[in-house]
Amino acid sequence: MTMGRAERLTDARVGVLMGGSSSEREISLRTGHAAHAALVRLGYDAVAIDVDERLPQELT
Repeated sequence: MTMGRAERLTDARVGVLMGGSSSEREISLRTGHAAHAALVRLGYDAVAIDVDERLPQELT
């Protein structure tokens, strides 16, 4: 049985990067949260990742 593209992708974890340190941070957070919510609604295992000054320490 061959699975369709969308069926296979719902098994993958998707990271949504948002935030950052620029003047556009708030806009990035809003759109990032919207994208994350949409992916979750579609059945993806999505993770919201706020890119800020603490991110390097959180990854170690």
